[in-house]
Amino acid sequence: MGGHVDSCDACGHIRVSYNSCRNRHCPKCQSTQRERWIINREQDLLPVSYFHVVFTLPEPLNQLCARYPVIMYNTLFHAAWETIQAFSTDPKHLGAEPGMISILHTWGQQLWFHPHLHCIVPGGGINRQGKWKQAKRDGKVTFTWKDYRDGEKRKLMTLQADEFLRRFCQHILPGGYVRIRHYGFLSCRKKPLLRGLQQQMGLTAEKKEKLPWQEICKLRLGFDIETCPCCGKGKMVTTQRWLPGRSPPMNIIALRESKKIEINE
Repeated sequence: MGGHVDSCDACGHIRVSYNSCRNRHCPKCQSTQRERWIINREQDLLPVSYFHVVFTLPEPLNQLCARYPVIMYNTLFHAAWETIQAFSTDPKHLGAEPGMISILHTWGQQLWFHPHLHCIVPGGGINRQGKWKQAKRDGKVTFTWKDYRDGEKRKLMTLQADEFLRRFCQHILPGGYVRIRHYGFLSCRKKPLLRGLQQQMGLTAEKKEKLPWQEICKLRLGFDIETCPCCGKGKMVTTQRWLPGRSPPMNIIALRESKKIEINE
């Protein structure tokens, strides 16, 4: 995707940035802290299958979490581990000591208060002889769904992995296809009608200019990409660019190896 070089007009600080691909799975476009954590966890990997297990706190207990967060969250961690441990050590299931990594999340997709644990569980455990005991291979995918014909009850559905992928891939849209559209008085050509309706309802819709991405970062994400991270006073000004598919200029590579510049990756 190419890149660019910024330098501070006050202190001379240099920063090299690679252009964002805007993919939500891209480590450059997301938090680098998450990637560092993953790298550290890779050192503990075993050549076995892993499971993603989610434990959700019942909604009526949310108020207790707001008042006693430490006690409630510790209880949630403890209960989740006891559950995994009980099933794994039971000879009817695995009959071995399990392992688990738990990550606490306290929000849902819309930032509502929703305490729950995301757990990474190896597909097996250590038996009494100190050897690895493999869990049965899970070639199926189980997920919840809401049955509207049965009082909107949540139920579980289990599919073979290839059937799950077949169903999922049916929903991949063609590249560039627009899936958000506006009709009626909400359509673009009827904006004057909508503005008139807003005035009738006592609303005044101010015409807003299209903000550049730098302003969106400042106003909505809480950081100023144009301010020098070194001195905090100067402004970062782009001094060099390189095209997609090409390597950074040699002078930038030399500075990078000498660790005299900030590399934003």
